[in-house]
Amino acid sequence: MRERMFWIACFILAISAVGLHLTAFSKVGNGVRVFSARTKVEAVGSQTQSVQAEVRHDFKVGEIFRSAGMVLAMLSGIMLFVSVRRNEPVRHTMPVICLACYLLLQFVLI
Repeated sequence: MRERMFWIACFILAISAVGLHLTAFSKVGNGVRVFSARTKVEAVGSQTQSVQAEVRHDFKVGEIFRSAGMVLAMLSGIMLFVSVRRNEPVRHTMPVICLACYLLLQFVLI
């Protein structure tokens, strides 16, 4: 187990990065949904301000999750590099596939 320590850390970080990015998509999608639902209905001034605050909050939380996912993906890449350099006796395809999925998620638009 000790000989695969960096690979395990790399794989867990890669999965966490993908999960955080998908959570960011969810938060931003929720903000867009609330904004579009509230703009269809003519709202009073105070309701409009509260809706805008809620949408801004969702976008900000989504940005935080996206940034945290990026940090985890970078750490996973570093751990993968260390794992390869240490010649750990394990295939490195699973973390590479997770990181490739994370990279492809960068091009998805909501």
